[in-house]
Amino acid sequence: MRVGRVEAGGEIEYCEPDGDGVRVLDGSIAHGLRRGTRTLAVGEYRQLSPVQPGKILVVLGAFPRGQNRAEARQTPPKFAAKLSSVVVSPGDEVVVPPEIGDAVTVEPELAVVIGKRARRCSPDEALAAVFGYTCFNDVTHLPFIREDSDFLRAKSIDTFGPCGPWIDTDLTESHVRAGLAITAWVNGALVHTGNTREFTHRVGEVVSEATRLYTLYPGDVISLGTAPDPAVARVGDMVRVEVEKVGSLSNPIVAEAR
Repeated sequence: MRVGRVEAGGEIEYCEPDGDGVRVLDGSIAHGLRRGTRTLAVGEYRQLSPVQPGKILVVLGAFPRGQNRAEARQTPPKFAAKLSSVVVSPGDEVVVPPEIGDAVTVEPELAVVIGKRARRCSPDEALAAVFGYTCFNDVTHLPFIREDSDFLRAKSIDTFGPCGPWIDTDLTESHVRAGLAITAWVNGALVHTGNTREFTHRVGEVVSEATRLYTLYPGDVISLGTAPDPAVARVGDMVRVEVEKVGSLSNPIVAEAR
C-alpha cells in the first residue's frame, strides 16, 4: 500500500493513490488504516507530507567513507536531530533565510516511518515497528557544522525537511539491502547518487540503536542518511529527490521574503 495525507475542505485525511486522484483511508498509522469508500479528484485536495512527525532523526555517516564496511560497522549508528517544524509537503517551498546566503546542501535520503511505540528493541523488534518508507530531503546549511559543529542549527531551519509524497508499506529491509538507487536532481540535471546496498548498518540495526536512547512513536521519522559529497542548490532552483521503488519528491528553493 502507498499511504499519504491530503487536505480537503479544511480536513486532513490519510489516503492512497486512486487513478488520477486519491481514495480516503479510515483510521491512523497508530491504529491501522482501512480503505474507505470516498474518493477525491485532482483539484479537490492538496497533497501534504505523509506524516507530521513528533521527532526526526537523521543518520550520520550512513555510508562508509575512507574505510571498508567491516571497519565502519564497529561504530554504532549515530544520529542528529531535526525539529518537526522543518517538514514541508511535496511542491512546497524550501525557504532560505538571508542570514545564510542563497545556497543549501541537498541530501536525498530514504526514510523510515515508525508505526508503533518502540523502546529498547532488538533489530527484529525494531523492524516490526516500521510502518513504511518514504523520501526525505535532509536540507542542510553545512557551514554551521563546519564552523561550529552545530548540527541542530544546520538542519533545523524552517522548511529544511521536504518529505513524501507517499509512504510505501510493502517495502522491506530485504529490498533496502538488495539496493535502491537514491538520486538528487537540480533543474533536471543529476547532481548526486547513492545506493542503499552501501549502507553501513541495516535498517533494523539503525532503528534498534535509536530505541536504546529515544522512545519512538507512530509517525516519527528516521532518515537513513545520504551518500558522501552531496550537492548544492541555490535560490531559484528546483530540486527533485528520488528513491527507487519509493517515489519522487520535488521542491523549489526560494529566498525568504524580507
